[in-house]
Amino acid sequence: MAGSARMTFTGNIRSNPEWAGDFGGREHIAAFPAKIDPAQFTDGAGVNVTLVDGGTNSYAANALILKCAALTLPINDASTIITSTQGLVLIPAGTVLDFGGLKFARLTADAKLGDVYLSVAAIPTAVVAGDTTVFSKFGTEFIASGTLVGRTFAERDAGTSFGPAATTDDEIYLTYFDVPNAKVSDDVELYRHYSLVKENYLPSYTTLSTGVNEVQTLNFTNTPAGTFRLRIKDSNGVYQYTQRITYSATIATLLANLQTATDAVLAANAIVWSGSLVTAVAGTFSGAGYTGKAQEVIVVDTDALTAGDVDVTRTTAGGTPLLTKIRELYQCIKGAG
Repeated sequence: MAGSARMTFTGNIRSNPEWAGDFGGREHIAAFPAKIDPAQFTDGAGVNVTLVDGGTNSYAANALILKCAALTLPINDASTIITSTQGLVLIPAGTVLDFGGLKFARLTADAKLGDVYLSVAAIPTAVVAGDTTVFSKFGTEFIASGTLVGRTFAERDAGTSFGPAATTDDEIYLTYFDVPNAKVSDDVELYRHYSLVKENYLPSYTTLSTGVNEVQTLNFTNTPAGTFRLRIKDSNGVYQYTQRITYSATIATLLANLQTATDAVLAANAIVWSGSLVTAVAGTFSGAGYTGKAQEVIVVDTDALTAGDVDVTRTTAGGTPLLTKIRELYQCIKGAG
């Protein structure tokens, strides 16, 4: 019919969905409903404020100036900037920044794009470098489309909602539409695996390439004496047994003995041993074929110990870089402007 209007609906409200090469069809939405855990996210349209070392690392109560990392634009640039003849204001004067606990700071001057110092009223409680907060102009918790979310199989089986993706997650998806305010509605649609993704257009693209190296700690108790050996799965999936390792109450000697033993059956510095106490020695899987990967827990043969004991704990779980994971899950290409 001539002159008739056509109604259309776009799920994305604030962010540009150009990261999704196949965006727009229901066949690209995962078939199951999902929820996110708002407590694990910060406002994607907010301004991040991170304090940095001002020369003494900490800022005592009554400080009037705080040093921060250069203030940058959030995802939702246009609706967050306050136009001013004096520059682009990201956080207006009078705003109270909450760094957690009893750490508050009230701005006495506008904080602008690129600023590295904040003028504040005398702070009531000391703050330190590394304290961080997010300023949300809208008081919402906005999560942009293209945000990577994940959970472990154990969390899935327990009915736990999705949080920000981690290298150790078993389930990883991209959010399909914006979540305007996760505090109000925690429902989320997920982008189906194997769909097309322009990876360099993802909101968090620049932070996705870092993997986590596995760290396992040998815990020595009750003053060991004698020798022990380790069983470690190598990068080819084959179990390797070290030579007998002599325990030493001198940390340098103990570290050297461990390094020699693992270098001999794996490769030089496949695992790097470190520590300052002979009761706890950390092994970091950082060599070629081991870096950024989950590892089986080392098994210790203690039959030749004449006293004491040693066990192993996983201090840090290793994980594949997130960018590698999404390349396995989606058809990733590089977008061009």
